[in-house]
Amino acid sequence: MMETPATLVSAIRLRSIGVFFGAIAAMLIAAEIATRYVVIPASRIERRIDRELGAAPNAKGSRSVLLVGNSLMLFALREQSVRRLVPEPWRAVRVTVEQTSYLDWKYGLRELWRRGAAPAVLAVMLDASQLTGDMTRADYSALRIIGSEDVIPFGRDAGMHPTDISRLLLSHASALYGFRSESRKVLLGRLMPGMQALGGRLIPRPLGTPDTLKTRRVAAARLRSLDSLARSHGSRLVFLLPPRLGDQSELRAVGAAAQDVRVPLIGPGTARAYTSQEFIDGYHLSDAGAERYESEISRGLTALLLAGAR
Repeated sequence: MMETPATLVSAIRLRSIGVFFGAIAAMLIAAEIATRYVVIPASRIERRIDRELGAAPNAKGSRSVLLVGNSLMLFALREQSVRRLVPEPWRAVRVTVEQTSYLDWKYGLRELWRRGAAPAVLAVMLDASQLTGDMTRADYSALRIIGSEDVIPFGRDAGMHPTDISRLLLSHASALYGFRSESRKVLLGRLMPGMQALGGRLIPRPLGTPDTLKTRRVAAARLRSLDSLARSHGSRLVFLLPPRLGDQSELRAVGAAAQDVRVPLIGPGTARAYTSQEFIDGYHLSDAGAERYESEISRGLTALLLAGAR
């Protein structure tokens, strides 16, 4: 039976639509593959994060310490110094992901344990605002450090709308979507090499006068939650406080909160305040500041680990 002109036109249109959507699907698949295997590896920061996440399972056994934090830890506990932070035969592994805070790691830690990390001691470093605030890295964390089981709880804990939680799920499944904002940074990093180093230092700073009573209350609850999570995986929590310039009231509030919930806390020494010369930008430590802080953390960790070994 001969097809009519109208039938032929309809068939051609359907084939054209199929070709169009097929081409779009092919481009999206190609872009997804390119993001995972070209764009992400092109970033020096992402290569370091991949290396550190991959090394997390090495933090395993009765003499192991897993150090977790963001760019504050990246600058304060330098990669080349990590091994010297703990006494023999202890070994330390560092995992740093820039711009992360409490909620990112509350769920990111679960994934590290799933990947095989089993440290005797878990050392988390965040400043007061990162411990008590609700800011997260959202899509990026869903893609890079949070497991599929935890994406929805993570979004709910962050107070996200169901639509935003759906976006998190898509970010977890798709590097093209989850890494979209970072892709622009990688491109800028190629065009302007100093941008990546600058990006690691861009952490929002608290404004106004801190409410130390609220800081102590929220910090206590969150330290208790991290401690419970660590204990459920056979680890002991230690909280590390980074140094800061200016007002120290929030640091003291977190210190009091740690005492309230009996979580060991190691922070900067109080004999001499850190000066602006020991910071790069007033927030991240310079090499001189890091050398001093590493010594303080090493003494504190050594005392804690040796005491626990007795």
